[in-house]
Amino acid sequence: MTAELVREELDVTSPDRVAEWERAFYRGFAHVTTNRLIRTLWIWNEAQQRLATRIPYADQVIYCWRDATGAIVSSIAANVRMERFQSATFGFAPVSGGPPACELLAAFNLYDRDLAHVIRVRNSALADLYSRGYRIAYLTTADAVYHLWIRCGAKVLGEALIEGERRRFLQFALSPSGVPLPP
Repeated sequence: MTAELVREELDVTSPDRVAEWERAFYRGFAHVTTNRLIRTLWIWNEAQQRLATRIPYADQVIYCWRDATGAIVSSIAANVRMERFQSATFGFAPVSGGPPACELLAAFNLYDRDLAHVIRVRNSALADLYSRGYRIAYLTTADAVYHLWIRCGAKVLGEALIEGERRRFLQFALSPSGVPLPP
């Protein structure tokens, strides 16, 4: 697909926009049936086909990319208040006393499986987080995408085996270009 996507920050005060995002988020993960931990990490509403993080929307910045029809096709959600910490679900905690930090909560892509597209989306969101004053990002990841984050310069801060599934707790430096700098 080559059509230009439009990035926006989701209006988290709009119930209609949030519902639209939750339906797209659901579509991004409904097919992931072997990852049992995301079934407990996030709030699944199978009846309405909606998915939400457990972090309040007021504490998040959610970046969305829309296609020519206006549909949300890619998104990255970040916890920017850090009053609650999603990674704590797996026993992890942010490093205290460090530079201003945020936590990546979720990312999905319904648009194009092309790695260049995924990198453009990621860099756009991460560069914006940097422009807002954040210098470090945390996230937890499964084995399937762990190596992609390591190649981007992420540093492993912790690891846990939960119900037979490995979760790694990662930290990386943000930069103006969005591409994480080596730790």
